[in-house]
Amino acid sequence: MSDRFQYPCDEVMCKALGEALKQARLKAGLSLEEAEKLSRIAMERLDRKRISRALGLAIKEAREKRHVSRDELSRSAGLPLRRLIALERGLAADMPVTEFFRICYALKIKPDELSGRFEEIEKNIAQGRPDTVNWKRLAVWNATDGRLLLTLQGHNDRVWQALFSPDGRRIVTASSDRTARIWNAADGRMVAILRGHTDVVPKAQFSPDGGRIVTASFDNTGRLWNSADGSLLATLQGHTEQLSGAQFSPDGQRIVTVSSDTTARVWSNTGCLIATLQGHSNEVRYAQFSPDGQRIVTTSADQTARIWQILTLDDINRILAR
Repeated sequence: MSDRFQYPCDEVMCKALGEALKQARLKAGLSLEEAEKLSRIAMERLDRKRISRALGLAIKEAREKRHVSRDELSRSAGLPLRRLIALERGLAADMPVTEFFRICYALKIKPDELSGRFEEIEKNIAQGRPDTVNWKRLAVWNATDGRLLLTLQGHNDRVWQALFSPDGRRIVTASSDRTARIWNAADGRMVAILRGHTDVVPKAQFSPDGGRIVTASFDNTGRLWNSADGSLLATLQGHTEQLSGAQFSPDGQRIVTVSSDTTARVWSNTGCLIATLQGHSNEVRYAQFSPDGQRIVTTSADQTARIWQILTLDDINRILAR
């Protein structure tokens, strides 16, 4: 990604801000020393901890909404990873305007969008309301009359997805807390925690027979799990950048994963790599099998969709026999 800003660069904004402050100081008849003293007093009266916390939450929320890992944002914004983590956790004492604009550019959002969300979160914290939307809690509703049936609590960070099992008896959830969790859909009881990923888990899905679960993670891997006891069956390793999705074929025999490394990959239900779908020039965001399982459609940030033919063992034998 280019280091050039799409928005007004920080140097121009700093000069404009400095000139505005200078004119205001002169109009008030203050010397530079007097203005600096008043500025220090004003800053000391601010709740720095609250402001840092709100800004960190706004950055983290924007990053996760765009499926961007910390490593990726660190690289594209030109910030050390430790610095970015400190900012997100609200541990940084201050944030130079240069860092703010680099993060906005890397996330492809306008500065006023991020600052607006920061102000909203900061106001909520100041008034004693939750830091942000409670992404950690899930609810099950009656689809007929809209009644709340269950509340699923247990995740420690934002929940990205929740899906029923094919028989409707269980629910799987995927979260930024690096886990997926299985729940009893009847009483909301947690059945199992799928631990092992080292970064955000944005997607999880049951196999068509409900016996397995596939998860996709920002740690560049997918994983296969036994849905009965939560044990790990296989790790899908091969992608070089974060995964944003994984899906079973209609017969449950294959899995397709999509990644920021510009590829989709097809795996057996035991975790063996079958094929790498190469051709897109930007991250692949979605993939789905056709109803007969013989084709896959992918969509990408390169503004194209592609349809791929998946050869079966019979197809390969017929080709070899020619």
